Amino acid sequence: MNDQLDDIGDLGDENPLLLVEDIARTNQWHLERRSTDEVVVEIPAHWCTYLVYFTWRDDAEALHIACCFDLFVPEPLRPRMYELVAKCNEQLWIGHFGLWLEENMPLFRHTLLFGGDVPPMVEQFEELIDIAISECERFFPAFNFVLGQGQSPDDALTHAMLEPAGQA
Repeated sequence: MNDQLDDIGDLGDENPLLLVEDIARTNQWHLERRSTDEVVVEIPAHWCTYLVYFTWRDDAEALHIACCFDLFVPEPLRPRMYELVAKCNEQLWIGHFGLWLEENMPLFRHTLLFGGDVPPMVEQFEELIDIAISECERFFPAFNFVLGQGQSPDDALTHAMLEPAGQA
C-alpha cells in the first residue's frame, strides 16, 4: 500500500468506512459512498479493475468485503463456474470465492470481525485489500479460461497456476 497511511491512525468509535475512504483517497482510487454503511472502491490491477464493496455492520461489529471480477457469467456456464469456485476455495486460507447471481459475476468475499475495545486499524484494512486483490489476480486467469475459452475447471486451474520458468 502507501506509506502516507501511517498518518491516518485508528478511528476509535467512528465508522470504519472512513478509514476505507482514506485508504482509497491516499491510493487515488475512485470511490463512491453508497450509504452510511457501504463504500464502493474501484481498484485497478493487472487483469482488470475490480469493484470492491465494503459494508459495515454495526450490530455485528463486522466489515465485509466483496471484490467483484469484471467478468460476465452466462447462465449455461454457471455449473462449470460453481465447480471452479469450489476448486479455487480449496486453495484459500482466507476468504472465499462465490458467484453474485444478481450481477452474473464471480467475486471474492471475506469478513473482518471486531469486538470489545479493539478498534479497527489501518494495517488490518490494508491487508484485507491486499489479500482480496491478490487472490482475485491469482485466480482471474482460471475464471477467464472457463468463461472465455470454454476450458474445464480442472484444465483452467492447471493452466492458470503454471509458473513461468526463465525469461523469454
